[in-house]
Amino acid sequence: MTKTISFNIQKGGVAKTTSAVITAEILQQRGYDVLLVDFDPQRNLTHGLTVDKPKCPVADVLNGKTNIKDAILRTEAGLGLLPADRSLFALQAALGSNALAKVLAPVSGYFDYVIIDTAPALSSLSVNALVASDLVVIPAVLGDFCDLAIRDVLNTIDTVRQQNKKLAVAGILITMSKKRYVLDRLVAEQYQRLADSKHIKLFDSKIRQCQKVKEAQMLKTSLLEYAPRCNAVLDYNNFVNELLEL
Repeated sequence: MTKTISFNIQKGGVAKTTSAVITAEILQQRGYDVLLVDFDPQRNLTHGLTVDKPKCPVADVLNGKTNIKDAILRTEAGLGLLPADRSLFALQAALGSNALAKVLAPVSGYFDYVIIDTAPALSSLSVNALVASDLVVIPAVLGDFCDLAIRDVLNTIDTVRQQNKKLAVAGILITMSKKRYVLDRLVAEQYQRLADSKHIKLFDSKIRQCQKVKEAQMLKTSLLEYAPRCNAVLDYNNFVNELLEL
């Protein structure tokens, strides 16, 4: 049975797209068939996977111009990709809240996992991703008012559960961590208290800040191929171990 996971928080700069891609690549490396869905009009995920002008973007599937099976591409690493372009901006105002769930239905069962990357704002797109998901991973950095963004997405999830009763929070994933900094440790403790108060998981795995991530992105290459032994890859592998236990 396909499990759909969205990486969702109403804030930019938290390594949301990076986390979605690396998680998908690790799952694919472990033998799972994974579909990545770029549901952000900024299309960073699509661009990062070297697809600049997709012939059949997700917007064309949503408005009925093409079939989802014709729109899905395969990356060099073997991942399925439902790409995005800027036409998603114009379409979002007219979307019903279950539009994405409907277009993903025909490929349910073809993939082990569907990973959805979302826009860093509350919109019909982020709501659509939640309606289509089984689990939500909330990426967060330590500080920069990110605790407010976590609370906002949890409130949105509570609202969406009225329509998608199976939706569950996988947990909060701390990214770009600098464990040696006292302030980071203090904020991590604050996030733990927030997670405990909401009865959700704060992943034990914390993704350390790593220059190799930016280098791989600039080169448009997979981090797993570029620096397979770097701290970020180690941390993301540990995160995936936790994710698979849920």
